[in-house]
Amino acid sequence: MKMKKITSLMLCGLVVVTLATGCSQNKGADKGTEGQKTASTAIDESGMFPKLDLKDTMGNKVDNSIFKNNKLTILNIWNTDCQPCVDEMPNLEKMNKNFEKMGAKIIGVNYDIQNKPKQAEDIIKKQGVTYQNVIVNSSSNEEIRSYMEKIFAYPTTVFVNSEGKIVGKMEGTIDSPERVKEIEKIIKDNSK
Repeated sequence: MKMKKITSLMLCGLVVVTLATGCSQNKGADKGTEGQKTASTAIDESGMFPKLDLKDTMGNKVDNSIFKNNKLTILNIWNTDCQPCVDEMPNLEKMNKNFEKMGAKIIGVNYDIQNKPKQAEDIIKKQGVTYQNVIVNSSSNEEIRSYMEKIFAYPTTVFVNSEGKIVGKMEGTIDSPERVKEIEKIIKDNSK
C-alpha cells in the first residue's frame, strides 16, 4: 500500500513538472527573454541557413531564394503539439503585417515529425493565419531535417538576412511587447 502511494505521488509530480515546462526543454523559454539565444549560439560554421527544398501549405515551391526578397526573414519554428506556438499565431499574423512595412516577413515552419500535415493546416486555418507556412517532415531534404532535429524548444524563431545568413535566434514565444521591440531592432540592424 505504501509503495502504491509513493508511486502515485511520483506520477503526480511528473505530471506537474511536465505541465510547467510546456513545449520547451529550456526553463523560461516559453515566455519572456530568459530562454533567448542570439546569433552567437547554435549556428553552424558558415552561419548560413540550411538548404530549403520545400513546399508551403498552398503547394508553392519554397527554397532559399525567399530570403532575397526581404531585409529580414523571421522563421517561426513550431509544432502542432505546442500550445504556446498555436496561441501566439493570431498575434504573429498582426506582427507580420507591421513587419512587412519594415521590409521583414514572418514564415511559419512546422516541424511535423509525425507526418500529419493536415493537422498543421487545420491549426493554421483555425488561427486565421495568412502568412506563409512550410512543413518540414521525414520527406524533406536531409539538410533542413538535420537542422530541425537540433531545435530543443518550441517555438524557436530564427532571423535570416537577405543573404541567407542567420543573424539571430530566440526561443519561446515572440509576441510580447519586449520581444517585438527586440525584433524591430534586428530588422533595423539588417536594413543598413
